Amino acid sequence: VRGRMMQKQDKVPIYVLLLFFAIGIPSWLLVNGIFLQMPILISTLPEKYTIAAYLVIFIQIGNIFTFTYVFYHNKRPLRYSITIPLLFIVTIILSLCISFFWCKTTTIFSKTRSLSLMVLSMLSGAVGSLSVVILYPVSYTHLRAHET
Repeated sequence: VRGRMMQKQDKVPIYVLLLFFAIGIPSWLLVNGIFLQMPILISTLPEKYTIAAYLVIFIQIGNIFTFTYVFYHNKRPLRYSITIPLLFIVTIILSLCISFFWCKTTTIFSKTRSLSLMVLSMLSGAVGSLSVVILYPVSYTHLRAHET
């Protein structure tokens, strides 16, 4: 009497698998992509080995955007039909900006810093944490039948 466990598993439609894949990608793609390039960043940027610490701090500062979104969303809910495509568009734009501006430096208080990479990393952290807050409730409510 194993019931349902012994029956053939239901087939999940391919579009559902693609949706879960699309939902999971933005939360880690940009941040992991930055840290994957750490040897190049260390050898090229003026901060050398301290760039990793700076990036971690800026990525965590990006979480402020998530708190702001949750606060605003609780007061006046935003439509998912707007926020989800906007999230994906911002992810693509950030990816392009990081690829073009990662090596640009700025002089701040007579020290050369990779400010563009730090700001873009902060925004990448914001996109990563916002994607979890925005996309997982949607997947929970609309794709509940296909959970494992």
